This record gives sequence, structure tokens and C-alpha cells, in this order.
Amino acid sequence: MFPLNTVLFPGMRLPLHIFEERYKEMVADCLPGDRPFVVALIESGPEVGGPAQPRAIGTTALIRDLERLPEGRFNLTAVGQERIRILDVKTTRPYLMAAVEFSPASSAALPAAKHGAEKLWPWLRRYVKGLARVVETDIPLPESAPDPLTVAYLVPVFLNVPADERQSLLEIDEVTDLLERERYILRREVALLRAMHGSDIFGD
Repeated sequence: MFPLNTVLFPGMRLPLHIFEERYKEMVADCLPGDRPFVVALIESGPEVGGPAQPRAIGTTALIRDLERLPEGRFNLTAVGQERIRILDVKTTRPYLMAAVEFSPASSAALPAAKHGAEKLWPWLRRYVKGLARVVETDIPLPESAPDPLTVAYLVPVFLNVPADERQSLLEIDEVTDLLERERYILRREVALLRAMHGSDIFGD
């Protein structure tokens, strides 16, 4: 397990620089057989050095784009896979080990989830359009919403909000509730972009 001061969602890509000995060992243990590890937000304790206590909900990740560096260090991309609940934490290795259960968000197949994704999608497109103008790059999104779970886990990729708020999204069990909460946040963030940069930022 890799406790961090950031939140990983399924489908999200997270670049990491591995330099601590314990996490060098973790990477070496994961590489044979493409084994996943858990990324979880730190509840208490330091990210570097001493032990950290993770939050109960996290995400499994697979290692991609591995670059080996001098002194046994690595650059890699962690790609989020499955939402999990941590049942127990063990300190039998230099890095933390965890017993987990898969805890996927539910109700994604319900008509209400599809409706929620369709209601949210214009707000995400508007927010991303404004964000793209601020950072002066192109961020293409399709005209229509993908499936509800994809939408729900795509929103946090773009949100610039504190880690605790991101964690609160990951901890929501129902996709319909998650989409509704994300729509509220997007409306808030769109208003903030407008206040900071003017309505022209959205091409109005």
C-alpha cells in the first residue's frame, strides 16, 4: 500500500517518483505478474519518512510507463483500477500491507444514473472549456456523456479541489449520489472561473 497526500480514482493516471527504499521494494514486488498496489489518502502521519495512517477507502493501481533511474529510483505512472475498502493494515514489510475488499460504486446501471450523467455532462464540458482557455491548451470531450461510472470518475481528473473533498467523492457509495455531488461542485467551480476570468472564458 502507498499512502499519499492525493486521491486516486479508477481510470485516473497518477505520475509518481519512487525514491524511498520501502517503496522501491514495493515496486519490485509488484512488477512480477503485474500485481496491483493500493493508493490511499493519508489520514495522519507523514508522506515521506515515518508511518502514515490511510483512510479506509482507496483505489488499486497498476504500474505503467516504468522508467528505471540511478540508485534504484523509478518514475512510473499509477493507473487507478478498482475502488476498495481497507479492512486491516499490517506492518510486516518495510511498506504497509493491507487486507482489502472490492467496494465498487453501485447503481451505475440504473436509469437514474444515466439521467444524472446526462445532467452533469454539460457542466463538465463548460468547466473544462473554461479551464482549457486558462491553461491555453485543448481538452477535447465528446458531445454526449459516456456511461455513468465513466462520467463519475472522469470529473475528478479535472477538479482542482482539496484532497479531503476529493476523498469525500471517492467515499460515496452510490453513483447517482456521486454524480449529483459532482454537479454541485462543477456549478461552484464554473462560477469561480467566471468570477476570476469573466464570462468570456467560456466563449459566451
